[in-house]
Amino acid sequence: MATLKGKALIAYLVVCVFWGSTYLAIKVGVTELPPFLFAGLRFFVAGVLLLIIARALGDPLPRKSDWKTLAIVGLMLLAGGNAFVVWSEQYVGSGIASIFVVTVAMWTALFDAIIPGGSSDLNWRIVAGLLLGFLGTLLLVGATPAEILAADKRGPIALTMASASWSLGTVYAKRHPTQASPYMGAAFQMIVGGGAVALVGTLLGEWPSWHLSARGIGAIAYLVIFGSILGYSAYSYALRHASATIVGTYAYVNPVIAVLLGWLLLHEPVGPRTFIAMGMILAAVVWIQFSHQLRAGDLHMSTLPKDAVLLTIDVQKGMDVFREKYHRNNPDLERNIARLQQAWRESGRPLIHVQHVSKLPNSPLRPGQPGVEIKDEVRPLPGEPVVQKSVNSAFIGTTLEADLRRRGITTLVMVGLQTNMCVSTTARMAGNLGFATYVVSDATATFDNTGPDGKRYGSELLHDVALADLHGEFATVVDTATILGQAQREVA
Repeated sequence: MATLKGKALIAYLVVCVFWGSTYLAIKVGVTELPPFLFAGLRFFVAGVLLLIIARALGDPLPRKSDWKTLAIVGLMLLAGGNAFVVWSEQYVGSGIASIFVVTVAMWTALFDAIIPGGSSDLNWRIVAGLLLGFLGTLLLVGATPAEILAADKRGPIALTMASASWSLGTVYAKRHPTQASPYMGAAFQMIVGGGAVALVGTLLGEWPSWHLSARGIGAIAYLVIFGSILGYSAYSYALRHASATIVGTYAYVNPVIAVLLGWLLLHEPVGPRTFIAMGMILAAVVWIQFSHQLRAGDLHMSTLPKDAVLLTIDVQKGMDVFREKYHRNNPDLERNIARLQQAWRESGRPLIHVQHVSKLPNSPLRPGQPGVEIKDEVRPLPGEPVVQKSVNSAFIGTTLEADLRRRGITTLVMVGLQTNMCVSTTARMAGNLGFATYVVSDATATFDNTGPDGKRYGSELLHDVALADLHGEFATVVDTATILGQAQREVA
């Protein structure tokens, strides 16, 4: 899923509100405590607490294969990203700092577009929204170019490094999803990143300056609970379920939240310029989200990516054995798939075929049986790869994901059998892995099935329910005519 919906939207709003409220706490903290120890211990303590909470809730520890990814993300986001922001506020005001911090949205969109394997979000609509948000922030903060240039150069340099590091870490996390839960993953990232920053503070000799005051304790406590445990966990969750470019727009909303809280809690003055600036920023965020939905939700209204893969799943001769016993919906399945395959080949787009090779002794899809062969109507041409699987998902036990990542492919269009089984399982995994996933409703099909209570469920019902479950959460459901119209326009 690429856009913000449901729990991902709630997580995004949590990030906007809680991180927008941390500006004051950070400013208080760096005036009371040495910067690197302050930033490092804040995250380290939060990571340990979140680890305990996640284990109490039943989340397993991350696999060893995920440790490297979690460590890299923690170092880039927290050691490289957050710590430099804290350090820079010794040399620049929070207003100038916020200008550099909001460039995270632009850095993230840029890196997500140019680094292979991204969502290819960057287009003129997104760029216009990013620029509008940045201009709104300049107006909100009120800092002039002269003030920015006159600032101690250590501050802007550190802030630029922080924004770039945070954005690279965000894109890296999106490219390298782990099996850890969002909370366990965030805990490990904070322990590694926070520990690294605290180590830097130790090497710089900051411990003699560590003297806890009531204000310092309050700042750390607030940042541990709201900024780290709640805020960072929400960020990790949102990033798993939405585009990095979309999630990165939190950086525009944070200053708005900070100004509103100052107005509500501290009675700071707010004039017409402030409201105009906040309107520009919020309009930019809404515009970017809307622009992304235009691209993701209506395939016929946008350019079908040139490297979009047509993934044909399990259309094999042995499936006709099931057809003899159970009714299959969509008699046009093979014809529609063949039409799509032809359009893909004519437009020069890649095709990948998935072949189920069963381990069951009586399956018509087992090795050496005629039924394991792909049906003639949709058979692969020479040079078109065939991925063999033995379970429902085409991503399990195969090199499919690695091959797609290596080629920088981000969009999958799925067709084949069965809608509620192998197609659905593969589409769900593709969506969770960050691929823009489309399922073609009239180029998929399934068979009747019997429930545990003995009740018979028709293939039409199972097909429709499976598509309804996928649409908007894991994939976008489209039809053959929609895609053919787009592909044929490009060929013409």
